[in-house]
Amino acid sequence: MLPKQTITAQLIDELKNNQHIDSAWAMVHWWQDPRPDSGLRLTQLGHDTMQKVGRQSWSFDVQPYKPNILLMLNRHITQPYFLTMGNIQKKPTVIFYGSREATVFALYGNLQLFAQALKNLA
Repeated sequence: MLPKQTITAQLIDELKNNQHIDSAWAMVHWWQDPRPDSGLRLTQLGHDTMQKVGRQSWSFDVQPYKPNILLMLNRHITQPYFLTMGNIQKKPTVIFYGSREATVFALYGNLQLFAQALKNLA
């Protein structure tokens, strides 16, 4: 797993006109939890940044999930990911920026089973 600071520095380097982006600012605005040793869940701005630099991603609709799933995902996902909450008109979505996680999720198709599978793989 790449440390969050390394991923942040890579994204800053990949952005055009990056002279005004500070890594401390990016850590706070691109990650749900900016602490260096926390999970790799992106904010909307972090997800938009990953898309802007052309990072490959895999998107899946998911069923509504319980908050404890977020803790399991934060502990076991090794690449950045983004979760949308969904609404009445649209299902929640998970977007992975790692092919391993995308492949495992495609096999299970359910966040609860996926999180348990990642826990077992660790």
